[in-house]
Amino acid sequence: MLVFGIESSIFDYLTFAILIWFFHASSDVFRTGWFVESVVTEVLILLIVRTRRTFFSSRPGKFLFISSIGVIGIVIVITIVKIPSSLGFSTLPMFIIGSMCLIALIYGLLAEVTKKIIFRQINY
Repeated sequence: MLVFGIESSIFDYLTFAILIWFFHASSDVFRTGWFVESVVTEVLILLIVRTRRTFFSSRPGKFLFISSIGVIGIVIVITIVKIPSSLGFSTLPMFIIGSMCLIALIYGLLAEVTKKIIFRQINY
């Protein structure tokens, strides 16, 4: 978990840097973008670390898959439609949503490689 925690932190910092320096995000856009990246990443990591086999070769159960897609869908919808400002979120342009999903995808691929290395090290 130490290795995965470090990887997670690195990708959080990458997200911060892209939102602040590349997109010049306001606080609401920053908060919303980080929310998208965090939730998509966590769902993806849940699907990756649940099994020793690769993410692509091990199908999750029907309810896990449906709930995972549902959570990601709800997060994306929240960031596209107007929602109450009490949440502190902002409507995100599609290029920021896409960027956050790309960061999550790259993190997921790295986590898959890390998982493989760890299982080789412990001879599971």
